[in-house]
Amino acid sequence: MTVKVRRELRQMFPKYECYIAAGSHADIGNDKNDRTLAEKCARNKAQITVVPFLHKRVFQTHALARTWYKPRDMSALEHMAQGRVLWLEAKTNDNVSISIVNVHQATTKRHDLQRQVTHPLRAMMTQR
Repeated sequence: MTVKVRRELRQMFPKYECYIAAGSHADIGNDKNDRTLAEKCARNKAQITVVPFLHKRVFQTHALARTWYKPRDMSALEHMAQGRVLWLEAKTNDNVSISIVNVHQATTKRHDLQRQVTHPLRAMMTQR
């Protein structure tokens, strides 16, 4: 599915390089509306996804996706590790390296889940 979407996006936006990170989990909150939405997402096979676009006139193609969490953090992150964050190491056409971090934070009611993402991200950013 991701390959098909990427191909369609490239056709629609030929001046941009498109990068996709997709997860497979919809969060279930505490109220009935959240559960209903999560069930609907599961039926429709909806995915949490981040899709940054880099303009080809500014950036070189083939930016590298970087792992933004340490493997030991994986169990604590659970489903939050997939499709929530896409960290790219890109170079401009002037050969300047830039880190681009795209975050999909669909957990506004779940501060505990937000912290599961922001703590490892903060740690990785401080190492830079």
